Amino acid sequence: MKRFIIVLVACLTAFMTSCEKPVDPQEKAWQLIADSAAETAVSFYTWTEDRGAWQWFEQSVSSKVKNAHGIDFNVVKLPYDQVYDLLVEDKANERTVGKIDLLWLNEAEFKELQQKGLLYGPFVKKLYNYQTHYCDDDLNCIYCGDAPTDGFLVPFNVNTLNYFYDKDVVFDRLNSLESLAEFLEANPGKFTYPEPSDPIGGAFVRSVILNFSPIKSFVKEDLDEAQLAELIEPGMSYLQSISKNLYAGGETYPQTAAEMDNLFAEGKTLVTMSYDYMYGDKMSGQSIFPYGTHPLFLMKHNVNKVNYLAIPFNAANKSGAMATINTIIDKELQMEKVYNRDFRGLPAYSANILQSSLRSQLNQIIQKRTVADIGMLMEYSSHDIPEKYHAAIIAAWRDKIQPQQ
Repeated sequence: MKRFIIVLVACLTAFMTSCEKPVDPQEKAWQLIADSAAETAVSFYTWTEDRGAWQWFEQSVSSKVKNAHGIDFNVVKLPYDQVYDLLVEDKANERTVGKIDLLWLNEAEFKELQQKGLLYGPFVKKLYNYQTHYCDDDLNCIYCGDAPTDGFLVPFNVNTLNYFYDKDVVFDRLNSLESLAEFLEANPGKFTYPEPSDPIGGAFVRSVILNFSPIKSFVKEDLDEAQLAELIEPGMSYLQSISKNLYAGGETYPQTAAEMDNLFAEGKTLVTMSYDYMYGDKMSGQSIFPYGTHPLFLMKHNVNKVNYLAIPFNAANKSGAMATINTIIDKELQMEKVYNRDFRGLPAYSANILQSSLRSQLNQIIQKRTVADIGMLMEYSSHDIPEKYHAAIIAAWRDKIQPQQ
């Protein structure tokens, strides 16, 4: 009898063990980081002039990080030059414990800090939410501009070029560059874009280029003058082909996005553009743009602006910094950012692995005729051509397009 009981207990133990949910090594490793970060403080340094961004970090992010991990999140505003000097001095003096735990970086700053060995990493694969929402072949994750991120950066915000048109006047289906060319043949003068020295005009020109030449060709290797010219030629040829049918016969281009907006507001043109997907809603709501203003998906590849988070090489609280980043890229904060009044942008998630349930949730956040489908905006968003080629693209545009004016 005793032997029977022993065997029975052993069988029950084996059965219960087999029914236990297997421990996810990634989740277990992340929990160790989260435990280490609990009830600590994180110093976040930024030099952005965007007051809306300050408010988002000081209010939304601070509250969420406090609730999730008990972290006191401190936003410190300091010019980049001073941040750079501080990190360089720490490196020179071999200070292993610094003042800065977390940084907001863009392309130029990342390149400089990475070249000097002033960043910590790779760390992104340690973040639980990164493994869930980001894809290894996403160019926004692989590159910052054309600089390999090597796991030292996490994208947290994306703004992509958006288009708006007057649906009460335009009945044609504008959903490609080919359809735009056909529309302009039938309706000359009803479209224009700012000249490419303007940020919006430059983004439009680069977007057109990327619909003829893949972005990977611009980031995988350094291009010489001839190689760059070959890649941008198809897009430039398209822009040249439609120039005669643009506003004012293509003889002049708006100098700024504001001038382009005025033409749209006055009904002289029927399309405008912005990095803000809520722009059409705001401007039509103020009766500046026509009531019929609707979003437009004009082409498949539209350049984006990406904001990144990084950790300094000597951050005193690396676990806290990682826990903070993980909270920022959690779907709750990313979805809140979509409709935030002061600082908004698309989730930085990889669109090709976006869960259908999450995509549905994103599209339900803003249900207005003036705002585009958020999931489609993410899908049609493209990594931008590296900054080092922008001046050459502007020069090529002036050489090829302006003489035709």
